[in-house]
Amino acid sequence: QYVWLACIIKNIPYISYNHTLTDQDYTWFKNTYPFYKYFLNTYYLNAARIVLVTERSLENSLRRFPDVPLEKYVIVPNCIDFEQYNTKNKVKNINKFLLISRLAEGKMPSIKNGIDLFVRYVDMSKDNNLELDILGDGSCYNEVYEYVKNEKNLKYNIKLLGETSNVSEIMDKYDVVIGIGRCILEALALKKIAILSGIEKMKGIITPKNIDRAMRCNFAGRLLKDTKKQKVAKQLCNLKNNEIDEIIETNYRFIHNNLNIDEKVFLLENEKVEYSHIDLLERMLIIQNNLLDDLKTTKAISDDVWNQKEYLQNENNILKEENKRFKKYLNQK
Repeated sequence: QYVWLACIIKNIPYISYNHTLTDQDYTWFKNTYPFYKYFLNTYYLNAARIVLVTERSLENSLRRFPDVPLEKYVIVPNCIDFEQYNTKNKVKNINKFLLISRLAEGKMPSIKNGIDLFVRYVDMSKDNNLELDILGDGSCYNEVYEYVKNEKNLKYNIKLLGETSNVSEIMDKYDVVIGIGRCILEALALKKIAILSGIEKMKGIITPKNIDRAMRCNFAGRLLKDTKKQKVAKQLCNLKNNEIDEIIETNYRFIHNNLNIDEKVFLLENEKVEYSHIDLLERMLIIQNNLLDDLKTTKAISDDVWNQKEYLQNENNILKEENKRFKKYLNQK
């Protein structure tokens, strides 16, 4: 918000980058922070361009900010620098699995989907030498650990690696990568079998048939149908070497053609703006008055809570005195 105001004052064009996918995010920010509550529409209206990651983001923005012209919007999906992703380990067999995720509450269904899929694959292939490593850390580390080490999963070769800063180097050591979002894109760039574990339900293997739909929601899986983990495990078991090669190479060509960062760089050139400082001042006065009203309302609520507290404390003291007199009366009896 401070950089934005500086741009307005100095007549410097600015670009808004918006990575949110859901309309509810706008509501949360506006309800939580005064700046967003009073200035979000003006912020977007004055932006030289608004860069979004998906078509769904555009639909939400147009619905939320109808005054913002359509030509201000630019859709640039999450891309990748292919020079940083060169595999050294070609996938020949499906033996080593890597699950990548932040170990947080909202990620638990996705994490459990990945673990359960591995368990089903081991049972189906009847190979006890298969491995699943879980890469990531977070507030639910202990919950994931307990899920891995419970009686049902204890016999399987599953390890927690914790967090790391060199994800791509570690990822290249595996045959299958399970996860959601950015890690799926990186797995495809490293020519791995990528499995979208989904936000709530399993989505399955990324293949040439579904990669376009998967890409259009940044590999979050919202546009893909749910599938059974047992079905995905069976598909993995049935994959022949030539089929693995075809999936990997076709997926790679697709993202190289569509998500190459060299082809998706967005630059704003020769843009000049003349912002209305009077309009900004008027809005500043509005937000100041609204904040004062909010403070008055908050103070009134606080005073009422305090008065209720004092009333209850007084009532409690009266009850204590009555209780003492009652006990004294009983003792005299």
